[in-house]
Amino acid sequence: MDLALNVARWTGNSGRIPEALDLALASRERAAASLGSDHPMTIHARFEVAVWRASGRTTEAVTLWRELADDARRILGAHDRTTHFVDWNLAGTVTESGDTARGLRLLSNVVRDRSVIYGSDHPWTFAGRLEHAGRTGETGRRDEARTLLTALAEDAARALGPDHELTLAARHQQALWTAHEGQPDRASAQFSSLLNDCDRALGPDHPLTQDTRARLTDPDRPPWYYQPPSW
Repeated sequence: MDLALNVARWTGNSGRIPEALDLALASRERAAASLGSDHPMTIHARFEVAVWRASGRTTEAVTLWRELADDARRILGAHDRTTHFVDWNLAGTVTESGDTARGLRLLSNVVRDRSVIYGSDHPWTFAGRLEHAGRTGETGRRDEARTLLTALAEDAARALGPDHELTLAARHQQALWTAHEGQPDRASAQFSSLLNDCDRALGPDHPLTQDTRARLTDPDRPPWYYQPPSW
């Protein structure tokens, strides 16, 4: 069953979403029939169904993830990794549906749970904090976002090092929201310092390096912040 779900995931990741959904649905039916609706493998299969059925359908996605979150918490427990990933997807889809206040609350809970599951200094915990700060800035609470990012940049530099991708991403967001708070000169100085470090640590072709360089020549670029795909 695990192999079938892996095949579904990689099929979807290759862009063949309808085929991935069919594979996930078949796995869910087999799991429910042979193991029961409350078996962890059935929950895992439902997770895969939600990933591909909800793709691009925000309203349906919220319903799917909310129902799955309730069942995962009841069956697997609040701090199971699958429950955590369900909660993370729910937070994102709720935010994208327009309910930003609730989405931020859910995302804050995800960060809290990552600290319990992985530890407060784990890269996944820092990545969650980075996303939470970005979503906060998107809602217009940019000063609050910068406060979150100041703490994140310090913590990531201490735990992962000053040249780590997540540390540099936190600094990038600091400069981004500084610029969009009407402090262009301060933001320019932050981006200038960051560009040297990104170019040296990540290379000239990394998205953080490219966006930082572009903002020095075009400070009015629309907000964009980096979300590391590996975390």
